[in-house]
Amino acid sequence: MTKKKGGSALLLPVILLMAVVFSTAWSIRQQYESELDAEYESLANSMYSVRNLISFEDSLQDSYDSFDLREAILFTDVAKLYFDYNGISVQTLSDYAYAMKDCAIYYFLNDGSGVVTSDNAVEFPLEKSQMRMLKTMGSLQTDDYDYTAVRVGGGWLYIQWEDAESLYTVDFQKILDTCPSELCVIENATGEVLLSSSGTPYDFLDEGRIVFDEERDAHKADGIQAGYFDGGSLLSGVYFERIRLLNRYSVFAYVSLRSVLADAMRKIAPEFGLML
Repeated sequence: MTKKKGGSALLLPVILLMAVVFSTAWSIRQQYESELDAEYESLANSMYSVRNLISFEDSLQDSYDSFDLREAILFTDVAKLYFDYNGISVQTLSDYAYAMKDCAIYYFLNDGSGVVTSDNAVEFPLEKSQMRMLKTMGSLQTDDYDYTAVRVGGGWLYIQWEDAESLYTVDFQKILDTCPSELCVIENATGEVLLSSSGTPYDFLDEGRIVFDEERDAHKADGIQAGYFDGGSLLSGVYFERIRLLNRYSVFAYVSLRSVLADAMRKIAPEFGLML
């Protein structure tokens, strides 16, 4: 009888400990889902903010077809002042081309002794008749590029504009600095990552690594879709929300599931201690 009482005395604490462990595990899971609900709303708010920022910055491009050359001519007049002051060299041409985004610059000397170009320039594609027209009109549209020209010193400066959108670029860094969530912005046409909060961006375009969250769909009508990346692993997975904007960008706001789990455990820890 003594042995039985001793065994019962030992068994009771084990049962109680197991009950506490199971109860805690259940509580952590419930708290984890609650934390994920909160993250879902937080990420959605970030998505609305990012949508507004990108749409605002990108709205300038909606009507660029009607005034792009006029704007380009203004920038070319500024370029004349810049190069009159800084001189013509590969470096100064390249610096200005880089600042303008997606344009190449050519400087032809009047005496035909040579040409200086920005470091991103390729072979100049215009024929002599087109160059004469460009000098006369100050601007020229072709099927591939837009051009502006201005006299600088002893030669002519030609700027080859990729398109008018080069005059208006979305400031993704400002968007990243403004948004509280981790972000990844991908250009749909090329798959290029334009912005990433992490050093090595997640390959969010790999649909095979995505499991969409069918339960959290409060913002689905606004084009926001949520899901798990990398299988939903609590130790390595990511929870994300995605929206496609202007048919140009796929924007992802995301949070690591490990951090969601850690937040849940921190909130359950005092309760677990009391039960012990």
